[in-house]
Amino acid sequence: MPFYGPPGTGKTMAARELAHKSSKDIVLALATNRPGDLDSAVVDRIDEVLEFPLPGEEESFKLLKLYLRKYIAEAGERKPGLFSHFFKKQQKKIEIKGVTEDVIKEAAAKTEGFSGREIVKIMASVQAARTACWTPLFSAKL
Repeated sequence: MPFYGPPGTGKTMAARELAHKSSKDIVLALATNRPGDLDSAVVDRIDEVLEFPLPGEEESFKLLKLYLRKYIAEAGERKPGLFSHFFKKQQKKIEIKGVTEDVIKEAAAKTEGFSGREIVKIMASVQAARTACWTPLFSAKL
C-alpha cells in the first residue's frame, strides 16, 4: 500500500507503526512525496493508496496541543529509564501563563500550509528558547 502526500505529513511514521502493529508476516508500505514518479508496472500492481495531506486547522490545533504538552508542559519532567539520569541532562520546568484553547486555535489558524513536521519543529524551537531563558516562561504573547 503506498502512502503519498507532501513532506512531513506522517507517511513514514504511519508505515513504521503499521509494520510494528501488523499481524501479517510481510507488509509492504511505500511512502512517496511524488506518486506520479512511480513506475507504471508498480502502480499497476497496487490495489489501494492512502493520501496524507497537510493538516487542516483542526488537525493543526490537535498537533499544537499535543506538542505543547510534550515539549512545554512536560519539559523538565524526568523520563523513566534505567540509565536516563546518567545520559540526559534535566531541563528546567517551563511555566505556562495565559495559553488558552482560543490562543491555541489562533496559532493553528496561523500554521495553515504547515506540515506536521514543521509544527513539531516550531514547538521544539519554542522549548529550546524557553529553557535557555533565565526564567523559563511560555505565555500567549509567544
